[in-house]
Amino acid sequence: EKRACELIKELKKEKVSPEKILISSFSKEGLSRRSLSGFNVKKLYSVKGNFGEEELFLNVLRKLSVGDYPLTIIPSPLSDNITEGVYFKNEGLMFLSGAEGRETVDAFQFLEKDLSEEIEFLNKNEASYLEKSKLHFKKSSEFHFLLEDIYRESMDFQKNDEVFLKLLEKITKLLSD
Repeated sequence: EKRACELIKELKKEKVSPEKILISSFSKEGLSRRSLSGFNVKKLYSVKGNFGEEELFLNVLRKLSVGDYPLTIIPSPLSDNITEGVYFKNEGLMFLSGAEGRETVDAFQFLEKDLSEEIEFLNKNEASYLEKSKLHFKKSSEFHFLLEDIYRESMDFQKNDEVFLKLLEKITKLLSD
């Protein structure tokens, strides 16, 4: 908490409700992040760590800041309860998990050292589960397209157009009477 306070102590306080913006997604291709071009980022801190360390640091930063500074909270695409980043609009200051920033905040240094083995175990599990999720997304996508092919072959598009035109004609007639 002390380090997070040091990083934001110079910012101008202003009472404003935070907004949330998703910048990442998870699909059959895995985790992807859109460009930060929509943000006026003057200084980007890359928050590094293993499983959960970045989140702990960013959540402390978020809790210290909400209500005191105009900020945007960047939630994880996996859960709204996980903070992926915090952006202070007025200063153009962003703290983002896993970003390629000029300055790095090593969140690991803020944790109790006796948790390091447990965190390493969780980190390995996270990677494994994300890979499994990616494979399941890929399989469900394949099944979706197979099902779409079945429906496409069964659909009479010409008849569908005829029914649509008749219905449109009836509605038009009702409205004009």
